[in-house]
Amino acid sequence: MMETIDRDIKDALIAKDKVRVSVLRMVKSAAKNIAIDERRELTEKDWNNVFKKEVKQRQDALAAAGSGRPDFVAEMEAELAVLKGYLPEELSETEIRAVIMQVIQETGASSKADLKKVMPVVMGKLADRADGRTINRLVQESLS
Repeated sequence: MMETIDRDIKDALIAKDKVRVSVLRMVKSAAKNIAIDERRELTEKDWNNVFKKEVKQRQDALAAAGSGRPDFVAEMEAELAVLKGYLPEELSETEIRAVIMQVIQETGASSKADLKKVMPVVMGKLADRADGRTINRLVQESLS
């Protein structure tokens, strides 16, 4: 993945895409810090986690900023577009619901009290392909 990021930075520099260069350099730096701290090569899952963390930071910044600063909102949305391009495609709510229903049947869950039985199993199956907040909301809806 590091080679891909380096190649993409080089391509973005040639294309004079400042947003892409900035975002990819930030991701590369965050990944290098993790590799140094943990003294190991990063796996595909580690890279996905780095990208997810960067996406979450920008989503939180957008939520905090509101619509009061259109220039900031545009910048964050551009950065989000770059980051999401490196993550695996997220499942639709219909696909998530199908997995949730399967887990509910497997665990025998029947009410919101069984949330602690269902959530870990669903997160284990969908963690890389769906947002945790969405999963939580859909599990609660399915159990009520």
